[in-house]
Amino acid sequence: ENENVMLHVNPRPNKKQTVLNSKTGSWKAALKCELPSSLQDGKKFVMRIVLMDEFYSIYFNGRSLSKTFPYRQSFSLATDITLWGGTNGFTWNKIVLPGSEKAREYTEPIEFKSKVDGLRDEIQARVGRKSVQEIKSYANSTEGSLAIFQWWLMRKVQGKGEVLSFGDETLDWILSNREVLEMFMTSGDVQGNKYTDALRILENLIKKDPQIKEDPLRLRLAVATALTHSTPVSSMAVSRNKIKPLSVYQEYVTLSQEEGALFKPFFEVTAWHLRYVVGSWQTEEERSWARENTPAGFDNPSKIGDATHRMMKYKLYNDDGFRVFNRANYYYYLPVTLEAMHEVGGVCGAISKVAAGMCHSYGVPATPVGQPGHCAYIWYRNGGWVLGNDVSGWGSSSTHSGIQYTWMKPAYYFRVMNDAQKNLEGYRLSEKMRIASKIAEPQDRFSILEDASTECPYNFAVWMDLETAMEHPSLQKETVQEALLPSLLAHREREKKVSDIAKKEKSTDCDSALIPLL
Repeated sequence: ENENVMLHVNPRPNKKQTVLNSKTGSWKAALKCELPSSLQDGKKFVMRIVLMDEFYSIYFNGRSLSKTFPYRQSFSLATDITLWGGTNGFTWNKIVLPGSEKAREYTEPIEFKSKVDGLRDEIQARVGRKSVQEIKSYANSTEGSLAIFQWWLMRKVQGKGEVLSFGDETLDWILSNREVLEMFMTSGDVQGNKYTDALRILENLIKKDPQIKEDPLRLRLAVATALTHSTPVSSMAVSRNKIKPLSVYQEYVTLSQEEGALFKPFFEVTAWHLRYVVGSWQTEEERSWARENTPAGFDNPSKIGDATHRMMKYKLYNDDGFRVFNRANYYYYLPVTLEAMHEVGGVCGAISKVAAGMCHSYGVPATPVGQPGHCAYIWYRNGGWVLGNDVSGWGSSSTHSGIQYTWMKPAYYFRVMNDAQKNLEGYRLSEKMRIASKIAEPQDRFSILEDASTECPYNFAVWMDLETAMEHPSLQKETVQEALLPSLLAHREREKKVSDIAKKEKSTDCDSALIPLL
């Protein structure tokens, strides 16, 4: 045996523990922690040792042990890696050095699949054949919240044929911090399930600005930026140019520290709302121009969305007779900036995009929306979304191309999600119960989802899953009626009121339904 051992990792199945120790002539004080649940007879596993600044972090199938092991000797003195096996029931097959392509090929897929499967087994043990109240208590605990959202996130990553590389300190923090993970998973859908890209952006932002870990506003802003820019955002002025997520994040952090630069809603809204700020198609220079040229009386959060009607001239032809259909000629081959649209004019598309850009300049959520043959916009005012430059109403409005959306494209889902975000605690619990229902016994899914709809009636994903759950043969028709009929009637009445309001809110800002969405 070696006289000096810097790190000894010894899983002991018979005692259901893992022993960590070192040796300098004789064995030193041991650290004992749990035996990883992923270590099972006949199943492959991957153990990874990660060298941190002051300690070793040991992972089994992507999940770290609850204890780390401090450096008791300088790692630079290490000469060998030795595998002993057999006496404790384990067989070691090979050592793969980190950083090599072979390491990634061999360890990452095994680790990731084992991690996903292990989380599913863990959740199933806590929700299978359990009462709704027991499932709710588990979903509402830190342990359950982390397990459920980690599994759901990794399922989405796995579905794209991708893996997450464990052992990165920042990624580990994201996945093990309840508030961060819940925010990341309940701030709206990510188009194309590009969660790996979103995680990379969030990791980069945190590494560039560690204050994200301590500042709630910076965290919301970082999560919003990561989710939104998971699909690159193009500049409207020059479409081949992509907006850099780090630049957008840093701009709004700087503005948040300047008194009066951003309006009050920016500091109060959720990460989901902020997605419709940091997703702006304009550049920092354009937003600066917007703040300097805001018409008098519109520089407040209740009026900024209407400033476009004072700033924009509705013109089918520019001053030299070129029609708006030829965008290059119409704008004299110049970048289509906020200033250019203000000076040259435009039709419904320009009017609505200037409106959104003006809102973004002050940190107010806004986005263009499509209507039949027309472009309108929605913006956040007094705690809700309002429709501007409207011709066809909410019922005929849909998310504009290039804008991320949650659930479905019709714009009225912004209002539904807005209500869900007002009860963030209920929405998050509702979503965790919805995800847990996918692992529960099929005959129990309806009751779990029904309770989830009670926690947050505005979680539309729950209602979509309920429709599937109602098809289970063991479910009695009377059970469905008793549980859902009161909710459906109340929902129908709310929708009727929304429809009546939408009809009254129609305006005539654009006379022609044939003008293109420019």
